[in-house]
Amino acid sequence: MTDNHLGEFLRARRATVRPEQIGLVSHGHRRVAGLRREEVAEAAGVTCRLRTPPWSPAFSPLSGCA
Repeated sequence: MTDNHLGEFLRARRATVRPEQIGLVSHGHRRVAGLRREEVAEAAGVTCRLRTPPWSPAFSPLSGCA
């Protein structure tokens, strides 16, 4: 058990929704039920890129969610 209550809550909510329910196309078999992080971002109209550390040459201030 972790102390990341927000993360646990969000994962639980994502697990209850299938892509077809919100108008997205499912791309084959899933190891975990529910929406993927990228699908949540797409449905919300935001970008979801992995965070890049500020000391990395690839860093940009517009780095998205992780």
